Amino acid sequence: MSIHYIRKIDINYILWDRCINNSLNGLVYSLSWYLDIVAENWDALVEDDYRSVMPLVYSKRSIYRHIYSPVLVKQLGIFSVKPLTEAKIDQFVKLIPNTFKKIEICFNRQNFQSVHLENNCSVSKTFEMDLIISYEKKSKFYSPDVKNCLDIANKSKLHAVKGVSISELESFIIQYTKRKTGNLIIKQLKQIIPQLVNSGRVELIGVYNTTNMLISIACFIRSNQNVILLYALTNNQGVEEKANYLILDSFLKSYSSRNITLCLDHIDESWDLQFYRDYGAQESCYLRLKENRMPFFLKWV
Repeated sequence: MSIHYIRKIDINYILWDRCINNSLNGLVYSLSWYLDIVAENWDALVEDDYRSVMPLVYSKRSIYRHIYSPVLVKQLGIFSVKPLTEAKIDQFVKLIPNTFKKIEICFNRQNFQSVHLENNCSVSKTFEMDLIISYEKKSKFYSPDVKNCLDIANKSKLHAVKGVSISELESFIIQYTKRKTGNLIIKQLKQIIPQLVNSGRVELIGVYNTTNMLISIACFIRSNQNVILLYALTNNQGVEEKANYLILDSFLKSYSSRNITLCLDHIDESWDLQFYRDYGAQESCYLRLKENRMPFFLKWV
């Protein structure tokens, strides 16, 4: 076994994406084209002939390089066509070059066994739902709060629609998010979504009020045997009238009874942990590694 640091310019994209697509824990976040869109810069650690890979997304500061997690990337870490051991994960982390003086990495859920990293790690929570059972059975596990909120949405005569346009998505984000963050998200989504449209791996669902105004939106993308809630946004009226409850319920109606897992990675004020628990989603954890390799006096500064 040999692990090497490889600059992006020298990465074989064909072998890289083959590894991700065949890996036991592959995610769209780690595909080469996706990283090219969301990452300021990225290099990688690669084992042997792309049997295991670890993308290193970084920004260049004036005196150091900083590994970070981009806005539309919830989990990276190590991806492998073979089961990963604690020792293997630990080895990858130790081989991150010292040129990176600050490290912030969200490992994917399948890397959670890396107990040796506990001193530098915190645990973040996400939720998953197996969609193999029917909607009728799944909806029986909805909490009373979910059923009440769906009643509110229906009484408000809201309606969920698939296939919201990118232009509508753009206008909605510009109107209801901070300018700097919103512009970055729009720029990246406008590149990500067209990559997935032709293969049918993206679903934009919106909820409209009685005047046909968009009040909530969600972007779901297909990745290996998963569907990921990549991004969601609900305005104040949507929060009051429970539009986000209608979106998730609409998605489950369409996609239940399939052998896929819904990964609810997006977290914000209206799409929070309790919201997912109320739908019967199962809690899942991943590790967030933070390490500061700066000299002592610069750490203090």
